[in-house]
Amino acid sequence: MRPLGSMFSSIMPYVAAVTRWLTCIAQVSVRRTVLEGDDMQGTVRRGLSFGMITAIALVTTAILTGPFRSAKAQTGNALGSYLDVENGKIYYEECGTGDEALVLLHDGVVHSAVWNDVWPSLCKEFHTIRYDRRGYGRSPAATGWYAETDDLFALLRQ
Repeated sequence: MRPLGSMFSSIMPYVAAVTRWLTCIAQVSVRRTVLEGDDMQGTVRRGLSFGMITAIALVTTAILTGPFRSAKAQTGNALGSYLDVENGKIYYEECGTGDEALVLLHDGVVHSAVWNDVWPSLCKEFHTIRYDRRGYGRSPAATGWYAETDDLFALLRQ
């Protein structure tokens, strides 16, 4: 049985490449928004659709290749808190340091604990944020209409 660090290092280049790719998409979208005068919500929604596809691909790859199946779940040194958003609140955790943030999204079947196996390693390398979408994990269900992208945007603004 390989240790977690060894298993994680085998897919770390992939994670780093995805992170750089998502950062580039976000920067291009924001620059285009500023130049064209579009609304920021549309930009976040477009970027999020790319991000969701990438996050799902990353999780699927990790599950299918099985490098983390035997790893003991850990929470790392995370600071958990609630963020008030329109018509509710969301629970989030963040750890690590760095200029750029890596946001981990769960798939809507389980909550943010799906990232437990990689959380400690990511926290060592990046400023990492994970959150429970409304109605999952520690986040209560919404009390009114909302958009997932608005919650993510509020989290990134704070």
